Amino acid sequence: MGLLKGWKSRGVVTLIIVLVMVNKSTGATCELSSGPQCFRRNSEESNESYRCEWSSSETMKNATYTLTIQKLEGDPLGDPFKHIKHNYKEVPGESVITKREVGIWVEAHLEGQRCESPKTIAVLNETVKYLPPKNVRMEWSSNSKNVTLKWNGEKSKAVIIDVQFRIMDDPLPAWENKTIETNSSNDMKVKVTLDNLTHQSAYQVRIRQKPNYVKTPLWSDWTPLLDVPSEIKNPPEVNWTEQDNNGSRLLKLTWDANQYSPSAGTVTYNLSIHDWPCQKKENHINHINASEFTTTVTYSAVEVSIFAFNIMGRTPSTTLLVPAIHKKTCSDNKPTKPETRGFSKACLEWYKLTDGETRPELVNIVKSTQTLQEITEEMEDYVRYYYFRHSCHKKKPQTTAWCTIYKKEGAPTKAPQEFSAVDVTHNSAVLNWKPIPVPDLQGFLIHYEICITANINKTDCKIVLESHTEHTLENLTPESSYNISVAGVTIIGSGPKANVGFKTGSDPFTVWRIVFCMIPVLIATIMVSFLANRLKRKFWSLVPAPVLRKDGYEEKRQNLWEVTEEVDEVSLQKWNPHDPQIPNQEKLTILDVCEIDEGEDDGEEGSQGELGTPDACVPLSPDYKSQVLTDLGDLETTDTNEEENDCEAVILMYRNCLVFDMKAISTEDLGTALST
Repeated sequence: MGLLKGWKSRGVVTLIIVLVMVNKSTGATCELSSGPQCFRRNSEESNESYRCEWSSSETMKNATYTLTIQKLEGDPLGDPFKHIKHNYKEVPGESVITKREVGIWVEAHLEGQRCESPKTIAVLNETVKYLPPKNVRMEWSSNSKNVTLKWNGEKSKAVIIDVQFRIMDDPLPAWENKTIETNSSNDMKVKVTLDNLTHQSAYQVRIRQKPNYVKTPLWSDWTPLLDVPSEIKNPPEVNWTEQDNNGSRLLKLTWDANQYSPSAGTVTYNLSIHDWPCQKKENHINHINASEFTTTVTYSAVEVSIFAFNIMGRTPSTTLLVPAIHKKTCSDNKPTKPETRGFSKACLEWYKLTDGETRPELVNIVKSTQTLQEITEEMEDYVRYYYFRHSCHKKKPQTTAWCTIYKKEGAPTKAPQEFSAVDVTHNSAVLNWKPIPVPDLQGFLIHYEICITANINKTDCKIVLESHTEHTLENLTPESSYNISVAGVTIIGSGPKANVGFKTGSDPFTVWRIVFCMIPVLIATIMVSFLANRLKRKFWSLVPAPVLRKDGYEEKRQNLWEVTEEVDEVSLQKWNPHDPQIPNQEKLTILDVCEIDEGEDDGEEGSQGELGTPDACVPLSPDYKSQVLTDLGDLETTDTNEEENDCEAVILMYRNCLVFDMKAISTEDLGTALST
């Protein structure tokens, strides 16, 4: 047991030693790096208090301080200010020397430690330090390049102002400075303009100031960082939906919260809505941070105005008018229950539609005890009015009666607008028009009347609902002219007519039927023509044209033309060797047709004799066939020159509509062939 107690006592001692060492290692260090500054806020009040401030580290939050203000001669002035728990002290002016130099220092006490700050020498009455500017307002200029800072400054004092600004970027750039001096003036408003900024970017700004009329001015503390967001110019884009709730509507307004860039900072909305017609006062809802707003409204028209703003300014307002809900006719002529609770609880609303659709700025609001008949007596003839009866039910607005009324109705004074026929086909057409303006209706439109007049002057009329502005005509006759008229009809009668004319086109199916019928006829025609040509070639053969060989003919013909010729008179007579009147055979010339060998050269001897000799072979003209057929039939050749002439006689035979070329070795053969 004694041994165990000894071990326990040793453990406790060790634990205490460890805790002391840890406390020393983690304990705060007493340290004051700079001396205190004592000053006053306003130079005009001599008996005001003075404020002394000094700096300390974060580890000295639990320290206590002793402030000493002493003459320079060394004698203390009064007791020091002890047990100060903050790093500042408000000193009354009557307890210190203010017009002579004094020494000021601070002693700090922290966890048994003591430290002392350096001594500061100052004349308290000549040391002034202002507070930083407050309630700084900012706005972009009209050219969106400059930012103006405004705040209320020190009255009748010349002040030096230091402004630092930088663009909010990642990483943050260095500060840019702008220093200005203000003159002494009764105007307390201070204005500083920062030039050449980008309105689509956000900036950070901080400001400090010091007096410019004392011997020892001190800079004020910096203001907290002021965010200068980008400018917002466009009004919010607002949409609305409504839900009917038996005499009232649940109106929901929505807008895009992401319409403005993040550099615009915090954007809030102010909304004004006239949701209770019995009072002229609008309901204002300010500083809406959401992107929607829901409220209950009556069946009367509701006017809404909304704008967005940030600390730099506001956008233009977006104004929208939620139209009224109305029935065509009123169901009764008396209030369902007389109301005597005043305009704040119930009322009657009625107004004239100047253009038939838009609600005027001023409407008639009367007590709910009046009847519809009494209200109608104040209306104009042929003019449309809206009528509502409103009441407040369970603190929510509600409409108990609503309708559109006329004091007296009439026929329309104008025809439907922009009447036209479109999409005209061979058997249909589409008619379009715009409604008659409400002021020109002079009553409730019952329907439209459309009359159709065809070529035979037969008119057919049709009824179209008043809500329709389009009608399709069907079963029309192709290639026919039509005249169409349309007019609006009220309970009193019909108004002026709008007219349009058109002509239907051809039936495309008829054209295609004709085309399909012509195709077989065309095919049959082609086949008949083909067969006729085949038969013609078979039974009616054509006489072929002679084929002339032209190889070397032109060149030989030119050579012959170069020879000088002498033309003698030649007569052809029937050959009779026993006729004594015919000259001797040696003096006769027989017309031979020679075939010229194309392979022989022109300079070869014996190839061609002189012109006019019996040995010469002369080519005939292209009409030689008719010449030979008419004149060579009676020619006969002799045997005297048969061996000397190496020519062949050409024979043409015409038989059965055909011509045959034949050659004879001699004139004797020629005669034999012709006789056959």
